[in-house]
Amino acid sequence: KVWSECYRCPKFPNCDEHAMILHLKEK
Repeated sequence: KVWSECYRCPKFPNCDEHAMILHLKEK
């Protein structure tokens, strides 16, 4: 589910794990 949002992110796929954690916290 989080990946679906990260996939839209302009930083993808250069996004790091920290950004993934931020996505989880927003939810």
